[in-house]
Amino acid sequence: MSHQSNLVSSGPMSAPTGTGSQLAPVTVHNVYIFDKNGTCLYFCEWPSQQQQQQQQQQQQQKEASEHEDRTRLMYGLIYSIRTLAAKLCPVGEIKDATYLAYVTSQYKFHLLDVPTGLKIVLNTDKSAGSMRHQLETIYSKIYVPYVVLNPECNLGDPVSSRLFADSLTEYLLTLQAK
Repeated sequence: MSHQSNLVSSGPMSAPTGTGSQLAPVTVHNVYIFDKNGTCLYFCEWPSQQQQQQQQQQQQQKEASEHEDRTRLMYGLIYSIRTLAAKLCPVGEIKDATYLAYVTSQYKFHLLDVPTGLKIVLNTDKSAGSMRHQLETIYSKIYVPYVVLNPECNLGDPVSSRLFADSLTEYLLTLQAK
């Protein structure tokens, strides 16, 4: 079972990406964190206005199994895209397998795979630049201090730290304000 933040939002979260003074706003749709075994430890979504209206109308029909199916599909996508990228790489081995991104017609998928096997996924709008730095910051400045170093959090269990959830949201909102 994974933790889903109770974040209330007026729409997808926007955060600027890029370098220096050339920051372009990007919409953050959701964040997933998986352990090395594929267990979803954390999930948070910032739905669009249309999605919020649909969710309000269908809220009573939604079941926990739908969320579990979605997290299994996301982890399967991580495994499949890594395998596909490695097999189709035209220049031999992929040298830096810690960050991977791909773009669809609707969104951009960003994956940071840290040496411990933890995988952090950030889905943004399709015009987003590289989110590698932001994912590394989420890991080193938010996940490690508020989950790994937190004696109340058991590694491998879903993240239940409100401090982590609040810090992650604050970080993404800070990026939006820049």
